Amino acid sequence: MSTPEPPPAPSPWAPPPENAPEPPPAPSPWAPPPENAPTHAPAASPWAPPAENAPQPLQWGPPPGFPGPYAMAPQPQNGLGVAALVLGIIGALLGIVPFLFWISGALGLAALILGLVGHGRARRGQATNKGMALAGSILGGVAMLLAIVGLVVTVIVVKKVAHDVEERRKSASSTGPADSAAPQAPKADEPVPFGETWEYEDGLRITVGKPESFEPGRYAVGHNDGDLAIQVRITIVNGGHEPVPLVGVLPFVKDADGAQVASIYDTAHPTKLFSGTLKPGERAEGQFTYSVSPKGAGKLRLTIYPGAGYDRAEWDGPAQDGAPDATASATPSASPSSRTDESAKLGV
Repeated sequence: MSTPEPPPAPSPWAPPPENAPEPPPAPSPWAPPPENAPTHAPAASPWAPPAENAPQPLQWGPPPGFPGPYAMAPQPQNGLGVAALVLGIIGALLGIVPFLFWISGALGLAALILGLVGHGRARRGQATNKGMALAGSILGGVAMLLAIVGLVVTVIVVKKVAHDVEERRKSASSTGPADSAAPQAPKADEPVPFGETWEYEDGLRITVGKPESFEPGRYAVGHNDGDLAIQVRITIVNGGHEPVPLVGVLPFVKDADGAQVASIYDTAHPTKLFSGTLKPGERAEGQFTYSVSPKGAGKLRLTIYPGAGYDRAEWDGPAQDGAPDATASATPSASPSSRTDESAKLGV
């Protein structure tokens, strides 16, 4: 038995049948909505606060307990400790220099304050130079102590100088205008002979010994051939109550013609200069050598200036015993013919 064949499928391009109903017209996009059409909810404002049950947005970043990718460790604040150490060192050094105590005190105070503040930062963990700040504070205290010592010493020195000036002024006013506050040497019309002592009113005594001849060494400098080499010893005794500086005290020697006598520098007979300060009750000895020409050796004049406030002291005499005096030799002697004439007149 054969099965019937199915009817052919309608062709999509076949025209619709005559009795097929027409499709409803498509709605116009520009037509107004019907009255009973449902309305859409208004769009939410972007500035409106989120609803209570709204999901939270995702937060991007590291998990809790881990630092962020750009986190940096805080830098230590070590500036105050360094400044305190520098100011403390400078202040302590300036405290040693006289008359700079006021600068030392100011720097020491600044170093002490900065060091204490820096030390406090180091204790709180804000700085890492705790030892430097502590050293600056200690040096600041030392600088302030030196400043106080310098101030006390300065006041004492100023008072002493003012007291000395006042004492000298009173001494000058009591002795009269002709006298001086400084010790003066006795006024002498003529120099004293070699070997004697020149004494000042304040007790200072100077003795110049008689010149002694000596033989210069092989390497002596300043001695001329044919001249007389002499050596003079000078003794200074401080019999007063005040120290006397001897630095720069030198004798000056002139011969009978008034010419300056040259000094001899000899290792065999070395020159001994005066130096330092002569305290009360002490004595100092000097030794000086000179080269004197034979024609000017008859009378030498030695002059010494003991220092400020003292008059010069002078000695004179021959360069050696038995030397002819130039002044005596300069006097014309009587000729033999004149002696004969005088004898004839007297009947001799």
